[in-house]
Amino acid sequence: MSRDNQRRFPLQMSMSGSDPNYYWPTNPPSLKHIPYFQAIPIQLAYLLDDSSHRNTLGLSFAPSDCITVSGTKNCTEACLNPKSLFQLGNIKTCVLMASAALLVQNETYSVDMSNAATVETTESFLVPNFTDFNAVGVLTNVANCITQSCTNSNLGDCATSVRDVNTIRVVARNLVVIATRLSSYCALAKKEINSDIAGPGLVVAYLLQIVFAVIFHLCLKFTTTWIRKMFHLFSWFRGRRGREETRKRGKLLQSDLAASRFGAAVVSSLVEFQEVQIYFVASIQVATLISFNPGNPNAGSVNSYSYGGALLNSVTITSLSITSLSCILLVQRSLQRVGMHWWYPFITMTVTYVLALVIFAVQGDLMPSVDGLWERFDSDSQLTLCGGRPSPMTYCRPPYALSFIRDAGSVYAACFAGSLVWLGLFVDQVASTADSITKKLPTSLHQRLRVPREGKGGRGLDTLKCRLEKWKKGKIGAWVSKAYSILISLAVLWMVCGYITTLRPVVARVDIGDTSGWSFGQLIALAVWIPTFVKHVYYNIFGIEGGFEERIAANYTISRDDDPKKPATSTEGRRLPHATTYPLLSVGAHGATDSGMDSIDENTHRTW
Repeated sequence: MSRDNQRRFPLQMSMSGSDPNYYWPTNPPSLKHIPYFQAIPIQLAYLLDDSSHRNTLGLSFAPSDCITVSGTKNCTEACLNPKSLFQLGNIKTCVLMASAALLVQNETYSVDMSNAATVETTESFLVPNFTDFNAVGVLTNVANCITQSCTNSNLGDCATSVRDVNTIRVVARNLVVIATRLSSYCALAKKEINSDIAGPGLVVAYLLQIVFAVIFHLCLKFTTTWIRKMFHLFSWFRGRRGREETRKRGKLLQSDLAASRFGAAVVSSLVEFQEVQIYFVASIQVATLISFNPGNPNAGSVNSYSYGGALLNSVTITSLSITSLSCILLVQRSLQRVGMHWWYPFITMTVTYVLALVIFAVQGDLMPSVDGLWERFDSDSQLTLCGGRPSPMTYCRPPYALSFIRDAGSVYAACFAGSLVWLGLFVDQVASTADSITKKLPTSLHQRLRVPREGKGGRGLDTLKCRLEKWKKGKIGAWVSKAYSILISLAVLWMVCGYITTLRPVVARVDIGDTSGWSFGQLIALAVWIPTFVKHVYYNIFGIEGGFEERIAANYTISRDDDPKKPATSTEGRRLPHATTYPLLSVGAHGATDSGMDSIDENTHRTW
């Protein structure tokens, strides 16, 4: 840097009424006043660029700057004492102030004491006299701290040029070199997700959730729909006489497949899988709300190694907590398509849906307490050359290039599409329940309420229900129902794809083959899916009766009714007034209905 001998250029100071906002990825409110390390070389580069053009230099001081160990505001003491120099918030101000002091000491700049704001700031913050301030000592302490943190810290590594920054002579003409090396300090900082959030066992568990949900869904479509539709498609290549025969053969084959042991095993396994994945996802959602509570200084800090690590953990777990809902909605839709309108899984599914919406609404605030994090870092990661403070890598900002932070589209898609799917499932659930209730009403009450009973006509024909049924069977109603069904299917598919998109970069950052990462917790997380898989295999080998007979009370019997329209009877031959169905044991099937909707009748009953 050349010096202008004709005149010195002014350096002015000012103070702001509030701390500046620092924009971390996703910009959580709790971190907006935490200065990330990258701000130091960036603002130093601005300062040096202004000096190279001989512009007026400006130093701005915020209320949280220059706080000493005792809590007073004193820039001289805060920057000269290593204990306070590396206190959160001081290092940036002290580096800029020391660099400006070097420019004053080489007679390029002078402090403009004719400026009222400069005088007021100097008095308020006890800014030292730059002509004799130990700027070299301050920058040397910073360089030594950087070097030690590169060699004796578990928060990451550094390039050789950064590690050797303490070998550079601290003079004004070398400030550009120092700023350049500091700009690469965080390049190799640790960017790992905590194993309690996305360790190898949990990552495999997430993957198995997707695999099982998709496979069971496809198996269910195969046993209830695809064969019939395939024969229907082939029938168009037959003559008119052979066309009906081909379609009837497809319906018969589909009915036999749905009523087979494999078809029964798929439905029963799907119910059990739904219950397991609901509690799996719900436990993750509840843990997210508890562990990342900014109001609790002890919550979540033990799982984070730095502010950037806490941010990565928060963004990852909130994204997975929301997008994992897709598999639950996919399975719930499959169950309701085959007539499994059981309120227990629907209500528990709704709980996970509500929790996902809550997490989505407060995701910006789901960060561990900033004060709790600093207390933990300050007590666990002390470096002697950093004044006994944590490594500066503790406040390295994660790069924006990390796709699972930058791309939040899958989260918004999950919430939008999830609301659409849940609403459709809710309407279907209520309609099925209402239909079931009306069928059980006495004939007199049916007539009084003007609700038609099955096989009855008369006064009920003009009711709203009949009109809706007539509309649904009409051309317009059929097209609307079909379009809505396709829309729901596309929404579910969109959500599942969003879940995979969210999970993909997480999987890429986890070494599943590293045995050192497989702790007890990882193995337990993986084991949640084993019972569902083992039971599915067992049902296919021994049948539903062998799978459930030993699990129910002694006064119950598992039986199969090949004719679902036949009323259930007791073991003594008494006809029961109503066949009580047990949704978990819905094993039989009678194929797809003529209307094109998938259906499986619940034909396994509990009998006394």
